[in-house]
Amino acid sequence: MPQKVINGWSAQLKKAAGLDRASHRRRFGQIRVEGVQAVREALSWAPQRVRDLFATPEVLAAHPEIDELADAADVYVHLGEADLLARVAPSGQGIFAVAASLPELPISELITSETTLAVCCVEASDPGNLGTIIRSADAAGADLVVVGVGSTDPYSPKVIRSAAGSTFHLPLAHLDPAEAVREAKAAGMLVALADARADVDLFTAQRPHGDEPALLAGRTLWLVGNEARGFTPEQRAWADVKVAIPMWGKAESLNLSVASALCLYASAFARSGR
Repeated sequence: MPQKVINGWSAQLKKAAGLDRASHRRRFGQIRVEGVQAVREALSWAPQRVRDLFATPEVLAAHPEIDELADAADVYVHLGEADLLARVAPSGQGIFAVAASLPELPISELITSETTLAVCCVEASDPGNLGTIIRSADAAGADLVVVGVGSTDPYSPKVIRSAAGSTFHLPLAHLDPAEAVREAKAAGMLVALADARADVDLFTAQRPHGDEPALLAGRTLWLVGNEARGFTPEQRAWADVKVAIPMWGKAESLNLSVASALCLYASAFARSGR
C-alpha cells in the first residue's frame, strides 16, 4: 500500500476541502467520506471507488482493519497530523477519504416489482436528518432511499458522516419525488405519508385485523416531508394512505428522522408478522 507523509497544506488537501461544495463534487466527480465508520464501510462495500485515504498515524494504529482494507484495495494513504486534517474535515475524527461519486441510476431500475420498502424524503433540508434517515432505512431493511429535488445534497460530507456508512449499503436516488411516486404506484407499491392529520395511526397500520393483513404488511413507499413545513396539499394528494404517529406527551411533533425511523420500523414489523 503506497503511503506518503504530508507535512503542510497541499493541492490535494485543498481539493479535498473543496468537496464541501456541491459544484466541486459535480466538477470532479468525487465525494468526501469522513469518520471511522463511514470510511470503513466505503472501503468494505465500494473499495473500487475510494481514491485516497487521509488519516493520522494514531487513527490507523487504532483501527488496523481500515489499514488492511486500504491495503487490499490498493488505496493511496496520506498520513498527516490531526490539526492539518481537521482543516479539511473538522468532524472527521482524524480520518477521511476521497472517493468517486456514486452512480445515479434511473428510478425505473430502482423501484421494481422486487422493491419491498422504500422512503422518499420530499424536501429534507437538514443534512443530519437526511443522513440519519438513510441510516435508519438501512437498519430497517429498506431497498431504497429517494432524496427529492429540493432536499439537501445526499452526497455532502455531513450527510455521509451522519449516515455512518449506510450510504454505501443501499441505493440512493436524487430526483423529483413526484416521479418516485409514479414509479412506486406503477410497481404496485402502497404510498404512505406520515402526517398528523391522518386516516389511521401507526400502531393500527402495523397490526393485522382478523383475517386481514396489516395495512403496512405490503410493499410500501413512505413519504416524509420538510422539517418545518411538512407537506403541501399537492404532496399530500400523492399518498394512498396517511398515517399518524401517536403522541401521549406534550410534544407538538417529532424530529423528521425519528418519525421516519418509526414509520420504517412499523413497516418492517408488519412485514415480519410480529
